[in-house]
Amino acid sequence: MSDVNQEAIHTPWWSDIVMYWLEDQIAVTFQSNISLSQGTDAVLKSLRLNDLKQFLKVRGFGLKPFDAQYAVQNSSSVSMPSKPSGYHSKTNGSADSSQDDLNTLFGKYLFASAVGQGTTVVGYFQVEATEQWDESNGATAAPPMPALGEKESGTITQQTINLLNHNLDLLREDVGVPIHSAMANWFCGSSCFTHGGPATPPFSVPEDDTCAADPGNWHISLPELTSSPLGNQSGKGVTVFVLDTMPSATDDADGVVQAIQSAATKAGEHNHLLNTIATQMNREQEPYIKFHYTQLAPFFSTMASDQMVTGRDLHGKKHAFHMEDHGLFITGIIRDLAPEANIEHVRVLNDFGVGDCCTLIYALESIHGRMSEIDPATGKQGDLYQKPVVINLSLVTTPADEELVRYWFQDSKNGYNPLDHLRAADDLKLLRAPLHRIIQELSANGAVIVGAAGNDSFTPYIPMRIGPRYPAAFPEVISVAAVDKNGDMASYSNYPQVSSQHNGIATYGGNLPRVSDIKQDNVDAVIGVYSATTYPALEAKNPVLPDMAAPNNNGWAYWSGTSFAAPIISAVAARVLETLQGVPARHVASEVQWALTTAAGQQAVLGTALGTQPGFAVSMLKAEQCQPTSATPAGATPAVAGVAKQ
Repeated sequence: MSDVNQEAIHTPWWSDIVMYWLEDQIAVTFQSNISLSQGTDAVLKSLRLNDLKQFLKVRGFGLKPFDAQYAVQNSSSVSMPSKPSGYHSKTNGSADSSQDDLNTLFGKYLFASAVGQGTTVVGYFQVEATEQWDESNGATAAPPMPALGEKESGTITQQTINLLNHNLDLLREDVGVPIHSAMANWFCGSSCFTHGGPATPPFSVPEDDTCAADPGNWHISLPELTSSPLGNQSGKGVTVFVLDTMPSATDDADGVVQAIQSAATKAGEHNHLLNTIATQMNREQEPYIKFHYTQLAPFFSTMASDQMVTGRDLHGKKHAFHMEDHGLFITGIIRDLAPEANIEHVRVLNDFGVGDCCTLIYALESIHGRMSEIDPATGKQGDLYQKPVVINLSLVTTPADEELVRYWFQDSKNGYNPLDHLRAADDLKLLRAPLHRIIQELSANGAVIVGAAGNDSFTPYIPMRIGPRYPAAFPEVISVAAVDKNGDMASYSNYPQVSSQHNGIATYGGNLPRVSDIKQDNVDAVIGVYSATTYPALEAKNPVLPDMAAPNNNGWAYWSGTSFAAPIISAVAARVLETLQGVPARHVASEVQWALTTAAGQQAVLGTALGTQPGFAVSMLKAEQCQPTSATPAGATPAVAGVAKQ
């Protein structure tokens, strides 16, 4: 919530500690051979969680149910049709509901497996150090104890996860636990500081700027699709999910409606797109835009004592700022380019653009259930079964490979050698495998997933261009890089794909403006809707500069980042899905990816092969926005919020 009176963050950018995961929490993925149709009790029993607990106990680690303090709640006045089982249900009804019971639905996320008749389960647990098992203490017989060699290194979280991932075969074959992999509860990001975030803070479009061809709009055009079969498509019948931040004037579901309606009323004829969003908000008539406000865990609260934040300033320095309109900005881009698609905007990140993998999987579980023949939450056919779905993920989670090796293995004493590339590659895959498994399940159900490649390149911390961040780097995801208005690689944008994959594409995301560019109203950035009454400072200073009141009420902002290139591709994916007929669900996602990222697919579906962005070595979809015409007198300085006085 951007409020002028809200307490500012006073930690200077250079002293922040970057955090990548929540300590003392782990996520374990299981592959049960029990179908969800047999009931959740049967599925959870098949996981043999008490045997897993005993396996860890004899090795000095305690496994506990997920703590209630990490619960999130869907407080939306428009609740998700499929009520997720994880955080909402502390027990599964018949199971023991004691605090030590591992067999509860609390912190468990269930996905009917597309690869067989079983169920994929992601379970979140607390871990702690304990005394190792001793025969003299009267404990029950322990599972087989292999020669473990040196103790795993790192924190309790790292030790537990490495122990599990390095003994998967033992756990499956000798202990009988159907484990797939384990990972940390990674932070997601678009005092404590997390990774990710947009390339720049948002800043106001000057009040006098207008698009002469269409006053009150800043429409994005796709010139290469004008004569394409997709040129007249609008995304009708497609549901696009935006998992992101969400505006709120009061930190609750009613506040979302209040914030958007208030901004739309103030903007009036100056912002037709924002008024369209307000008109379509939470209605049943299609096309609609439904807002699902999730009450996040307390430590993600804007007013928490240790605020979880992310972001960068114009110079690439760490810069915590309010970005609750990040998701609304994305929603506006999709509505502009897919005017008849249904949009469901789900809050998974806090007002500073930070969340965790548990909350993300919480939302993905609901979408998966709604796309399933039988939604586990209702026992009925999912309302999105065999219907076209796009999921926009303008967020990143887990450190980049370049950082993960350093942070996860830096203190390794268990025989890991940085030169042992095979072992390192296997460990890195396992540390992301639970999330990857969920992405695969959704893709197999027909969901087209679009992800932002990330904005980490050429910062003071990573002085080079790096590969895509996850989840965009998963091969099932269409990964989107950003270019500037000339079609050149945006300086901050990561590469959209690794060399062994062909899931990348580039489109307009704007570039990094200089302070002088902003003052002269010569900005290369995407223009989109903005509802907050304040704008953040554009530069990280000590002491911290306060948020500044918006210089006008037009509800338009400049913003740059791969976060805003991704929804352009999501909207085009919705257009492709509108025309796709007779394709089995398991092939839908790959068909759309083929249509957007390969010359053959583009020729067949778009009617034309896109050009190549040579630096990224991927196809580039041209996206153009009306150039501002300003009534500001020559030589005058337009009003700009958040620029430090020189």
